[in-house]
Amino acid sequence: MLKTFMIGELLMHVLAGNNHKEAKHFHDKSVEIDSRKYLENIYNYYLQDHKSALNYTRWFFSPSENILGGPNSGVSYQTPTYIYQNTERSKLLKKSPEIYNKLKGVSVDFYNRDDDILDPFSHLHSEEERLVSESPLQVSQDAMLLNIREVFSQSKPGRTNEKIGTFLYRKLGRSGLVLYLQTFQYKRWNNPNIQESGVNIVGILPGHHWETSIDKPLIISTYWDIEGEETGDYGSGLALMIEIVRILMLDSSYRPDNTVIFVAFDKRHDGSIGSRTFITDYLKPSIINKFRCSVQGVINIGSVLKFSSLNNSQKFPPTFYEENPKTAHRIMSQGGKGDFVAAIHRGLGQESYLADVLKTHLMDQGYKQESFTFSRLATEHHFIENIEHFSDIWNSDAGRFWFSHDSRKIPTIYLTDTEVYRTSESLDSFQVDRRSSVEFSSLKAVTESVLKTIKQLTDPDSYSQPNPFHRDEWSSPQPENYFKLRQLFSKFLINFSRWQKKVEKQLTNIEQSQKTSHNNNANNINLFQLHNLESTNTSTEGEPYYVIVGHRPSNVEKLNSVINDYYLSGGQNHQSNNSKAQNSPMVIKLVE
Repeated sequence: MLKTFMIGELLMHVLAGNNHKEAKHFHDKSVEIDSRKYLENIYNYYLQDHKSALNYTRWFFSPSENILGGPNSGVSYQTPTYIYQNTERSKLLKKSPEIYNKLKGVSVDFYNRDDDILDPFSHLHSEEERLVSESPLQVSQDAMLLNIREVFSQSKPGRTNEKIGTFLYRKLGRSGLVLYLQTFQYKRWNNPNIQESGVNIVGILPGHHWETSIDKPLIISTYWDIEGEETGDYGSGLALMIEIVRILMLDSSYRPDNTVIFVAFDKRHDGSIGSRTFITDYLKPSIINKFRCSVQGVINIGSVLKFSSLNNSQKFPPTFYEENPKTAHRIMSQGGKGDFVAAIHRGLGQESYLADVLKTHLMDQGYKQESFTFSRLATEHHFIENIEHFSDIWNSDAGRFWFSHDSRKIPTIYLTDTEVYRTSESLDSFQVDRRSSVEFSSLKAVTESVLKTIKQLTDPDSYSQPNPFHRDEWSSPQPENYFKLRQLFSKFLINFSRWQKKVEKQLTNIEQSQKTSHNNNANNINLFQLHNLESTNTSTEGEPYYVIVGHRPSNVEKLNSVINDYYLSGGQNHQSNNSKAQNSPMVIKLVE
């Protein structure tokens, strides 16, 4: 057996990265700088000619050559080495001995006191145990507050905090999860000469179907490169995930059929490189391809701490009004209150289902969830016009799942408090009465909602209601075809709706043109617009109107002749000879 000392030392070495990395908006206060020059630098970097935004968009959706060791780098694939708690204090061994005994990897002792020197927050492990001792299987606001206040909010913007990584590594290891430290290197998007490094911390709760083709893993993800209190980033998603892991691993009755994969991404604030690497270098080769299984969904958790019932505490970027006008305007018309959690997804059937399950559990606790669907993001990025305008949506770990070729078919939803678009109380106010604070009460409700959703999706026997992801018949080819058909039909409806809007707009213009026309021709109807006969090269006398649904007009006289011949002949025959049926309704398709 190996001690965690070696692993922790390795982790700290990798997480340290290079020391010259600096934040874009922050500087050393001890150094005097020219304020005008500082603002000019920000302007030139971000705003001038919008080049930065466009370059970043191109970089975000470019192939992964910028990831050193990625699938396009020519470097051979490496099998992940799993790390897990040894038999002496393993919670996984108590929960599922048959699974634990099949594990392959390195067993260590995450409780080894010699490793405390690597973990500046080692004293908090025992403090958390004390806080949850009375009700260990209940979500604890105090435990989450402890981690947020003492660890996550202490991070600094613009650099990876190795202290958080070490704390998280030991915390998840002690919980009993099977860990994998996915290290990676990459080049900065705005300076290819700078090479950075990062670590994704993956924790696996193997289900009964682990390492088989019938396994339907569920992924719960967040990020751990927290920027801290200075930027309003308190690491609430990480606190939520740790609390859920703690409860699931202590609950002896919870023995899931399907695997739960918890992952804390690194470099979320640097182009979400961590989630991109996780998808291409681990999820696809080591889970999906290796075991020939399908991932049933991803619940990506951002900031979920900011809640406020005050008016004007909620704002939205323009894309929310464009794609979800009813929801956005309703919220703003009711005072613009930030008293809900937002579930952002592409509107696909499975994603809507995941959002509905979460919403149901959240409503049971008296809290609100609003769904924001962006159906335009359901297609490949190069088909989306002005995709840079949606950067508030796709510039996230969820966006990596939506647009990566290896994961775009995996249902993925993004839970968030909308972050910079919502104002809330500062952490200092929680010192007065932390139990009754709106923020932590809401965080507890969201945590319980995600916890119940995980149980419902991975252990369906514990819930009486049917679960479409886990019924036996869904494993047959027919349901897969059904879902594909449903996706195609959804896309058809979206495209048809857009076409209909164009037609309605055209008809409105025609009607307006007709109202202003001075021609009192009896044949004047809204679908027709006056055109000069010379432009149609016809010899028909008079000035007929032409159908202009499309780019080319049609001669109405000839069209009326076809219709008359069809219906009048059918009608006359029907009157004179009852044995002959009248012609059925005609459908006319105008083509260009």
